[in-house]
Amino acid sequence: MKRRLFYAVILVLVMSVCSFGDTIGLQTDGNLQSVGGFYGFAFTTPSGGPWNNIFVNYFSDSGSTTPFAQGNLFLFNSVYTGTPEDLAASAYSAQSTGILGGQWDFSDSVVLQASTQYFFYSDADTAPRAIYGGAAIPNGWGFWTSSSTTLFNQTGTGSNFLVEGDVIPEPGTLILLSTGLGALGLAAYRRRKK
Repeated sequence: MKRRLFYAVILVLVMSVCSFGDTIGLQTDGNLQSVGGFYGFAFTTPSGGPWNNIFVNYFSDSGSTTPFAQGNLFLFNSVYTGTPEDLAASAYSAQSTGILGGQWDFSDSVVLQASTQYFFYSDADTAPRAIYGGAAIPNGWGFWTSSSTTLFNQTGTGSNFLVEGDVIPEPGTLILLSTGLGALGLAAYRRRKK
């Protein structure tokens, strides 16, 4: 019984420090099916964070329940004015490492800061999957182009999207957690020794 209590306390401490899969950015107002083209979007992160373990996706249904990702996704700190085919050769900040469960995955070393505007662009044609339209993106805007060889243009709206990540605990919080876990471990060791 004491062992179960010990593990329960550890679990509560870890869960209180770590936050998993927080929504950083979300656009779900669109209700039009894409006829094709290449999309990008800009948004501003909320307060809090910073975040790593970043996952991003568009949605392939108007209910915004089915994640969709195709090709590569590139992260920028400012507007990209080139073409989709030139994204890989551009001065981007980060590139997705793969697609997991319909979401672009970024390296854990990629960190999004709080209250900062970021720009994402895809190098793959979304036809006919992505949902777009609806209201303007909160604190941002959309980009679109019809082919891989034409420049991205700013639009009034953009594709429905989701940006998720894990909050990175502050160093002081990690020290507090490790101190607390060490004290619990020492107490358990002393009880067992008795």
